[in-house]
Amino acid sequence: YDEVVAVEKAVDAAYKEMNLEGKDTFYKLLTIYQWVGSHVHYCSSSEISLYDHSELYWTLIEGKGACGEYALLYRFLCINAGINDVECVSGFNGTLPHMWNIVKFNNLWYMVDVSSGAWMDPGAFMTTEWYTRRSDYNTSTFVKNHPMTSSDLDLTKYGVTWDTKRTDDNSINLKVSQTCGSNKITLTWNKPDYAIDYYFMEKHGNMAINLGQ
Repeated sequence: YDEVVAVEKAVDAAYKEMNLEGKDTFYKLLTIYQWVGSHVHYCSSSEISLYDHSELYWTLIEGKGACGEYALLYRFLCINAGINDVECVSGFNGTLPHMWNIVKFNNLWYMVDVSSGAWMDPGAFMTTEWYTRRSDYNTSTFVKNHPMTSSDLDLTKYGVTWDTKRTDDNSINLKVSQTCGSNKITLTWNKPDYAIDYYFMEKHGNMAINLGQ
């Protein structure tokens, strides 16, 4: 019960932050995609298996998850925002197990891979499908009921561009700090008109920071 209450409060706060009221389907799909990608930190499945709480609690409250948690949270938030045509699909990225979403838009289904996309790889939003599905999601009935697009959605028609203006401006002073014993990173910089987009390549122990105006 305590987890349910905490998740409900977190969901209410998320929707308030996303400001989805009265917005169209495309805006909701995009905003939820970006919100999940920027609020959830990718971690390994072995870390999740050691955790005692439910997947939604883990992802919403702790801000952590693997591909399955990203996909489940995206579907959960979309459905509760009134978008019912969102599915989780599992399969393989090469030889590695993977889970992603497919969403229906303008009578066609598009792939949305939140764990590989959001701020890191915007090319994973409303695209053709490039993973291999498990047989459960590749039956004739499932394929017939979920006709996939043959081309990526042209996002520029909706006023969306992923091109980032990059700069080597030496007058930008960026400070990265981490509290001892915590995985929380604090970034501070001296130019408020610049946005900083960051994520961790946990597997390699590197941090990539992109500056965009």
